[in-house]
Amino acid sequence: MSSKSPKYIENKNIPQSLSLKEVPEFNIHNIENKGENVILHYIEDGKGLSIYMDDHEKFQELPSKIEIISGGWYGENGRWSPLTRYVGKIVCENTSELKKISDAGEDFSFKVKKAFFSDYKILTIESKKVGIVKIKCKTIVPQEYETFLFNKLENKWIPRNSFSLK
Repeated sequence: MSSKSPKYIENKNIPQSLSLKEVPEFNIHNIENKGENVILHYIEDGKGLSIYMDDHEKFQELPSKIEIISGGWYGENGRWSPLTRYVGKIVCENTSELKKISDAGEDFSFKVKKAFFSDYKILTIESKKVGIVKIKCKTIVPQEYETFLFNKLENKWIPRNSFSLK
């Protein structure tokens, strides 16, 4: 079984939940036109990197502190997979076209295809926040992203690197 990787998108800085898909569907909520480039802002919620633990007491406490998707205790240690939010940007470089097709978008979609007889990629985005937009550009490059966990005690998303079991 071979794993897939994104087609027509630079395969770097992509959240794990999307990186093995041939056509990752980023949920775009904002589009910025920056000269020759277009910046796409996305939010993706899904299963994050596991949190491994060998202290059974702290292991049992974790689900009361952050939102958990799955996990369990296996022999000498345990593992939780938390609900994780990825917030990031994608740069469409050397954009030759940015066209709003409609203000009304339904569910979100992110479709990429290669233009015939050209190096350009054609990206069609749909979401309730941006409507339906078509972008024609040379490269689609995801930038670094931030990772958040849902803190149940504070009822808000917090940076994963700030979370502590203390």
